[in-house]
Amino acid sequence: MGELHGPAERPWGRFDQPAPEVSPWRAGKITVNKDNVLQVARIFADESDQLYQRIERRAEQMRSEPAWGDPVSEDMAEVLNELLIDAPDSYTARARQYAENLRLTADELVAVARSYGFTDEEIERALGGRA
Repeated sequence: MGELHGPAERPWGRFDQPAPEVSPWRAGKITVNKDNVLQVARIFADESDQLYQRIERRAEQMRSEPAWGDPVSEDMAEVLNELLIDAPDSYTARARQYAENLRLTADELVAVARSYGFTDEEIERALGGRA
């Protein structure tokens, strides 16, 4: 593969255009208190579960097979599979990590609920059988 020598060879610089702006993602504010801690924990837990399910359903659908029997097609499929699914830092692995972060947030909120005095039974009921 050839090296990029100038901005005209980069996808975003084809006509002397600057690289696209990348804005940091901002989350909205969430205020957690005794009145809503279990509801917020349920939202994070539900979203984590749903995301895990979507990731697992889609991961194998993203797997690439060689378009032809030639070495280039085989190499390209291998590279795409690494990038999308197999590598420790693949897009799929990053999505799984995001889902895990949602789950960890739910777990932290459960700990906060306990500190507010909620019982394990109340927590389990609020989380739909999960605690």
